[in-house]
Amino acid sequence: MIHDSVEVPWITRKRDFPDISESCSGAVLVVGSGHTVWDDLSRADRTLDAICVNDVGMHYPGPVRHWYSNDIAMLPKWVAARRPRYTLDHGSDIHIHSCCVGVRWKWPWPGHGSSSLNAVFTAFGLGYERIVLCGVPLDDGGHYFDPPWVTTNFARDATVRHWKLLAPKFNGCVKSMSGNSRDILGGPS
Repeated sequence: MIHDSVEVPWITRKRDFPDISESCSGAVLVVGSGHTVWDDLSRADRTLDAICVNDVGMHYPGPVRHWYSNDIAMLPKWVAARRPRYTLDHGSDIHIHSCCVGVRWKWPWPGHGSSSLNAVFTAFGLGYERIVLCGVPLDDGGHYFDPPWVTTNFARDATVRHWKLLAPKFNGCVKSMSGNSRDILGGPS
């Protein structure tokens, strides 16, 4: 069931949710592709279900129950390229999600604020009550695959603004392991 204290507008339109909605419970990791992902995961409870976001699902070293992306052109390619040594866990049982047409589990999200933010909406839609972000620092430190001199612009674009606006509506149900998102949401206890 969707956590009653979460007040995200799109979460209330359950009639638009796919059939998989409210099929999960408990806590989940939302695993993004930020430069902090491996350090964050080393400190996180990796026994939790995982929702991988974008390309990190190719390399996530554990079971992937769900995979989310706003990038519908790349999502099936990333899924197909999942490292063979990691496919023994769930194999083809990974549930693929997006806010775009072209996947089995299409959600009614508007798509702004990053794929990771939309993965959080999806986690709530699936019924998870607690969400821990790993590899979603929302800073300019680059991706896990970038050399150290390559940066991103999350800290300077509208992405952080979307997270700041929605953070109070999450009512403490979303926490982050690092970076600006930890400053905005707090860290797990």
